[in-house]
Amino acid sequence: MPFKIKIQSNINEQNLDQQEIKEIISSLEDFSKAIRGDLYSYFLGKRSLRVAGVFIGISAALYLATEQLYFMYIMFFGTLIIMLSSVFIAEAATKITQKQIKLRIQSLKERLEALTRTEAKSQ
Repeated sequence: MPFKIKIQSNINEQNLDQQEIKEIISSLEDFSKAIRGDLYSYFLGKRSLRVAGVFIGISAALYLATEQLYFMYIMFFGTLIIMLSSVFIAEAATKITQKQIKLRIQSLKERLEALTRTEAKSQ
């Protein structure tokens, strides 16, 4: 199931001056640099570890109850799949978010250029 991330803000773009637009662009660029670490810590956080721990516990209990070796393989590969899927989801979310941030930065830069041209014409 694909998901969408849309960057929204409560900033009234009609009343912004050049300095405010530059500050917003700077903060969005800083946010874009830090987003990967934040998303990785979210997706590889306690929730993934809890799911993997429950999976390991169930597999270990089944192995001890039946002494069938394939439960050990299921435990290893299941945990590996959980962790790899968390990494892939975090990377996909990072790319989608960074794309939306870049689009927002581009629209703000266009607004800044238009504002600069308007001020140059009025002088």
